[in-house]
Amino acid sequence: MIPKRAHFFWFGGEPPAWVFENVKTFREINPPGWTVCEHYCWRFSPDLQPAVDRCHLWCQVADIAYCDVLRHQGGVVLDCDTVTLCSFDPLLNRGPAWTTRHPSTVGGARRLTNGVMGAEPGCAAMEQACDEITRIAKNTPAGQRFRRCEFGPTMLTRLFADGGMTILPHYYFYPWGLVGGEREQAHKFWHADEAERKQMLDCISDRFTDGERPFAVHLWGVDGSSNEEIPHDHRP
Repeated sequence: MIPKRAHFFWFGGEPPAWVFENVKTFREINPPGWTVCEHYCWRFSPDLQPAVDRCHLWCQVADIAYCDVLRHQGGVVLDCDTVTLCSFDPLLNRGPAWTTRHPSTVGGARRLTNGVMGAEPGCAAMEQACDEITRIAKNTPAGQRFRRCEFGPTMLTRLFADGGMTILPHYYFYPWGLVGGEREQAHKFWHADEAERKQMLDCISDRFTDGERPFAVHLWGVDGSSNEEIPHDHRP
């Protein structure tokens, strides 16, 4: 079973207030027994360090850290721009490793995401993902930048779209998509009170085809943090 351990990573300076708010919400909503880990630096495994050294975006560093921490410690990782709505306990027995697909409006129906993932320590999927990170870094010519999602959705889709990880329904964490006004709805939800949030979710309840309500809402970025460049003098 996936351990009751939640990981939040923030790289690149002092975290803004909304990071602490979302971590606090996860901690308050989940029952006793959960360990919530806030990582503001990370000692990467030696096999992954060459990839980290060549990243140009902090979000790429976080993508690598997600795979590294799940490989060694297990648990769940959450992007900091994720608002928890209910206990993650029911997700702990959903397989040795799970993730979700992006909503169909983002990158096609096969595209996987890593905004919220869960895994048992030492599971085959995270071992495979870390091996792939090492391979990408080795085979990418020096001086060539990695694509923004090289170690996140792009890699996961290539590796696991046809098996190897349990794929949970996207609306567990992404009840709203990214385009067509959907991202704006996610941000509206973030600022809404409890009654307004319930009404907003009720309005899209036809999306919850397995009867589950969302466990969290991913906000699709806050303050442009997901596109922040790493200064040349501040490499991990």
